[in-house]
Amino acid sequence: MVFPNGHVDYALKENGTNLIGVGKVKTPEVKYKTVNIEGAGIMGGMEIPLTGMIDPMNVEIDFTSVTDGVMKLGDGKWHDVALYDAFQYFNNETGEEELEADRIEMSIRAVRTNLGTVATASPADASGGYSCRKLKVYKNNAVIMDLDQLAGKHLVNGVDCAAKLREALGMM
Repeated sequence: MVFPNGHVDYALKENGTNLIGVGKVKTPEVKYKTVNIEGAGIMGGMEIPLTGMIDPMNVEIDFTSVTDGVMKLGDGKWHDVALYDAFQYFNNETGEEELEADRIEMSIRAVRTNLGTVATASPADASGGYSCRKLKVYKNNAVIMDLDQLAGKHLVNGVDCAAKLREALGMM
């Protein structure tokens, strides 16, 4: 059996170049739009996800530098960035640690820039909030999630979650 251990290290890159000063990245939450229904035979109420629809996705990045990455990403343009993650597992059968190279690609644009707090003998704590319009997740070089809100794309583990919606709208 293989047990997940955690993130060993990561790099956030734009166009193959490391973004300097990145301390921590909170990746987008994929939250499905829902409706609540209630009535006869439903035993109270139920929340139902709407086919292919998701709420806005947001990325949060904490920086260890005020002038580098936070300012580069805060220029009012869309940035295609990739987060390369080295994730470690322990294989109980072999007794060995295994390292997996995962990747998260995002197209982001700043909605908030915070230059942080300035204090004597303290680290920089700048941060940024970003709208995310495209999200693609790779595990072992295989795409496991591909979301593109403007193209109507919503794939998860090979399942096209928006196919019926695109068909109903005459987009196929």
